[in-house]
Amino acid sequence: MIYSAVPLILGWAFVVDYNSSGVRSFYYSLEKSSVMITPLFPAQRLFGIDDGRQRLKKEPVYFHVRYPRGYRKADVIISVDNPHKLKWGIGLETGGGEWSYEVKTPDPTGFVSFDLRQAKITDHSLRFMITVPGFSSDATFAVDAISVILRDKL
Repeated sequence: MIYSAVPLILGWAFVVDYNSSGVRSFYYSLEKSSVMITPLFPAQRLFGIDDGRQRLKKEPVYFHVRYPRGYRKADVIISVDNPHKLKWGIGLETGGGEWSYEVKTPDPTGFVSFDLRQAKITDHSLRFMITVPGFSSDATFAVDAISVILRDKL
């Protein structure tokens, strides 16, 4: 009985890994861990997660996204609580040198899109940054959720 399920399980694993659509999407709600998106770091720049969001003490903060295969494009959507209407950005680490990021200003929904051809890939992961240049200790800026959609599989 168990042996008859093995081909079915292997076939299912192949279809999932093959990813014929060329699109992979990942979601991290901060309340529930994700195997594909890491928690925000470094911890000393963040308050604990409270009511489903994590407030910044200092900026920038970072997160990694597992990158199991090559893709041409990454769409990133970060849901934030930004009552002071601070300007902020999302950056992708590039291979242009140490601590080199391509930073983009998200649209009102928190959306940006990156071309991954220049991305720095370390240990099968992409590194992203959230930066809030005008941030100060009396301001409030919190992250609620992170979505990443990898498109156009190579």
